[in-house]
Amino acid sequence: MTAKTTLYLLGWFLICIVLSSCNEDTSREEINRVDPYLELSLEERQSAAHAADAFELANGLAVGTFATEPMVVNPTNLAIDARGRIWVCESYNYAVPEEEQTETGGRITILEDTDQDGRADKRTVYYQGEDVHSSPGKSRFCHPKS
Repeated sequence: MTAKTTLYLLGWFLICIVLSSCNEDTSREEINRVDPYLELSLEERQSAAHAADAFELANGLAVGTFATEPMVVNPTNLAIDARGRIWVCESYNYAVPEEEQTETGGRITILEDTDQDGRADKRTVYYQGEDVHSSPGKSRFCHPKS
């Protein structure tokens, strides 16, 4: 089988998947309904107040905002420890021109919800130094040794 034939068959296979996933029960009203989130300006969509509005969730699930700037800046990695604290690696100089940087390196902060309202209200800088760099990394949902 040639590469051209393989690509041709792969294309038809993808089209079949897309067509089979279409929901025939979708009403015209649902198709023409405008998502209120999309009616917001770009600036409004990027604000902390609307940060969670773009999520499409299954019934019974909810999403909220735990921490926003200036409490956390340019997070690159996070971990949740056994006490429910969020450990965040911040690269606060990412995409900031060198002449505008007020600090060098990065930091690891611990965010806590001490009053149990679902939002971070305590921030502790665990470590800050030039050896913490921008590292688009992985999020861990287990506890670091504390």
